[in-house]
Amino acid sequence: MNFKLKRERMKYKNQPIPNDLRKMVDEQLGLKKRKSRMPLIASSIVAAAVLMFMVAINTNTAMAKTMADLPVIGHVFKALTFNVTDENMEASITTPKVTKMESKKLESELNKQYEADSKVLYKGFEKRMNEQSAKGHYSVHADYKVLQDNKDLLVIERSILETEASGYQRYKYDVVDPKAKKLIKLPMLFKDQNYVSVISKEIKKQMLQEMKATKNKKMYFVLGANLPDEKIGTHFKKIAPKQQFYINKKNQLVISFNEYEVAPGYMGAVKFTIPTKVIKKELVSNKYVK
Repeated sequence: MNFKLKRERMKYKNQPIPNDLRKMVDEQLGLKKRKSRMPLIASSIVAAAVLMFMVAINTNTAMAKTMADLPVIGHVFKALTFNVTDENMEASITTPKVTKMESKKLESELNKQYEADSKVLYKGFEKRMNEQSAKGHYSVHADYKVLQDNKDLLVIERSILETEASGYQRYKYDVVDPKAKKLIKLPMLFKDQNYVSVISKEIKKQMLQEMKATKNKKMYFVLGANLPDEKIGTHFKKIAPKQQFYINKKNQLVISFNEYEVAPGYMGAVKFTIPTKVIKKELVSNKYVK
């Protein structure tokens, strides 16, 4: 298998680059034809990177067959990655792809969402490269992890980090029940809306405990914290009804916040594991959270 991959990799590297590379990228990604031709070199770099994987698969029959023979572990494999490094610009965007699900409808919906999110990042990065007025460094990195993949749950974490003058980190989670063929949203786990206040109270408690234990090396925007005057109005009050969450391997609920949402930037994106005993009475069942 290693020999076959090396052989096909050499074939791919020796392929002539298509002349109309820009058009092929637009067709593959469903993007409109660009009006400006000014940043031609930079755009060609982006285009070549985006097509690096797709051209190899779509134009090389032998490589396509080799890839098809590779075993897929679980329900997710890396569908497309492009990496671009320019003088002041850098991008690395990886798109996951769900496969081998019983529900092809759900599989398609997830993959369309992943592709759409990657398009948004790609177009945003391309726009920045095309702006002559853009100065300084800018980078965007998007990747994913499979946190769980078993008969009961498929949990995918997608991370996005954009860096300019400072960084902005955020996460997106998909929690899937493969057997029930459904995407699980936070409200589905609970009997009624009371879970919002119960979880919020627990998170505030954990925030204060962490700050005390670390002698305020960790900081949260929570009532009781010694915040600067300008931050007083940003106190964390409660989670959103559809707050980002996932279920870890211990079957515990984990609530996630994006960077700056409930803490200063140096804290990055933060997560809180909710003890099941705290939300036990609120749960519809112990099927997912135990």
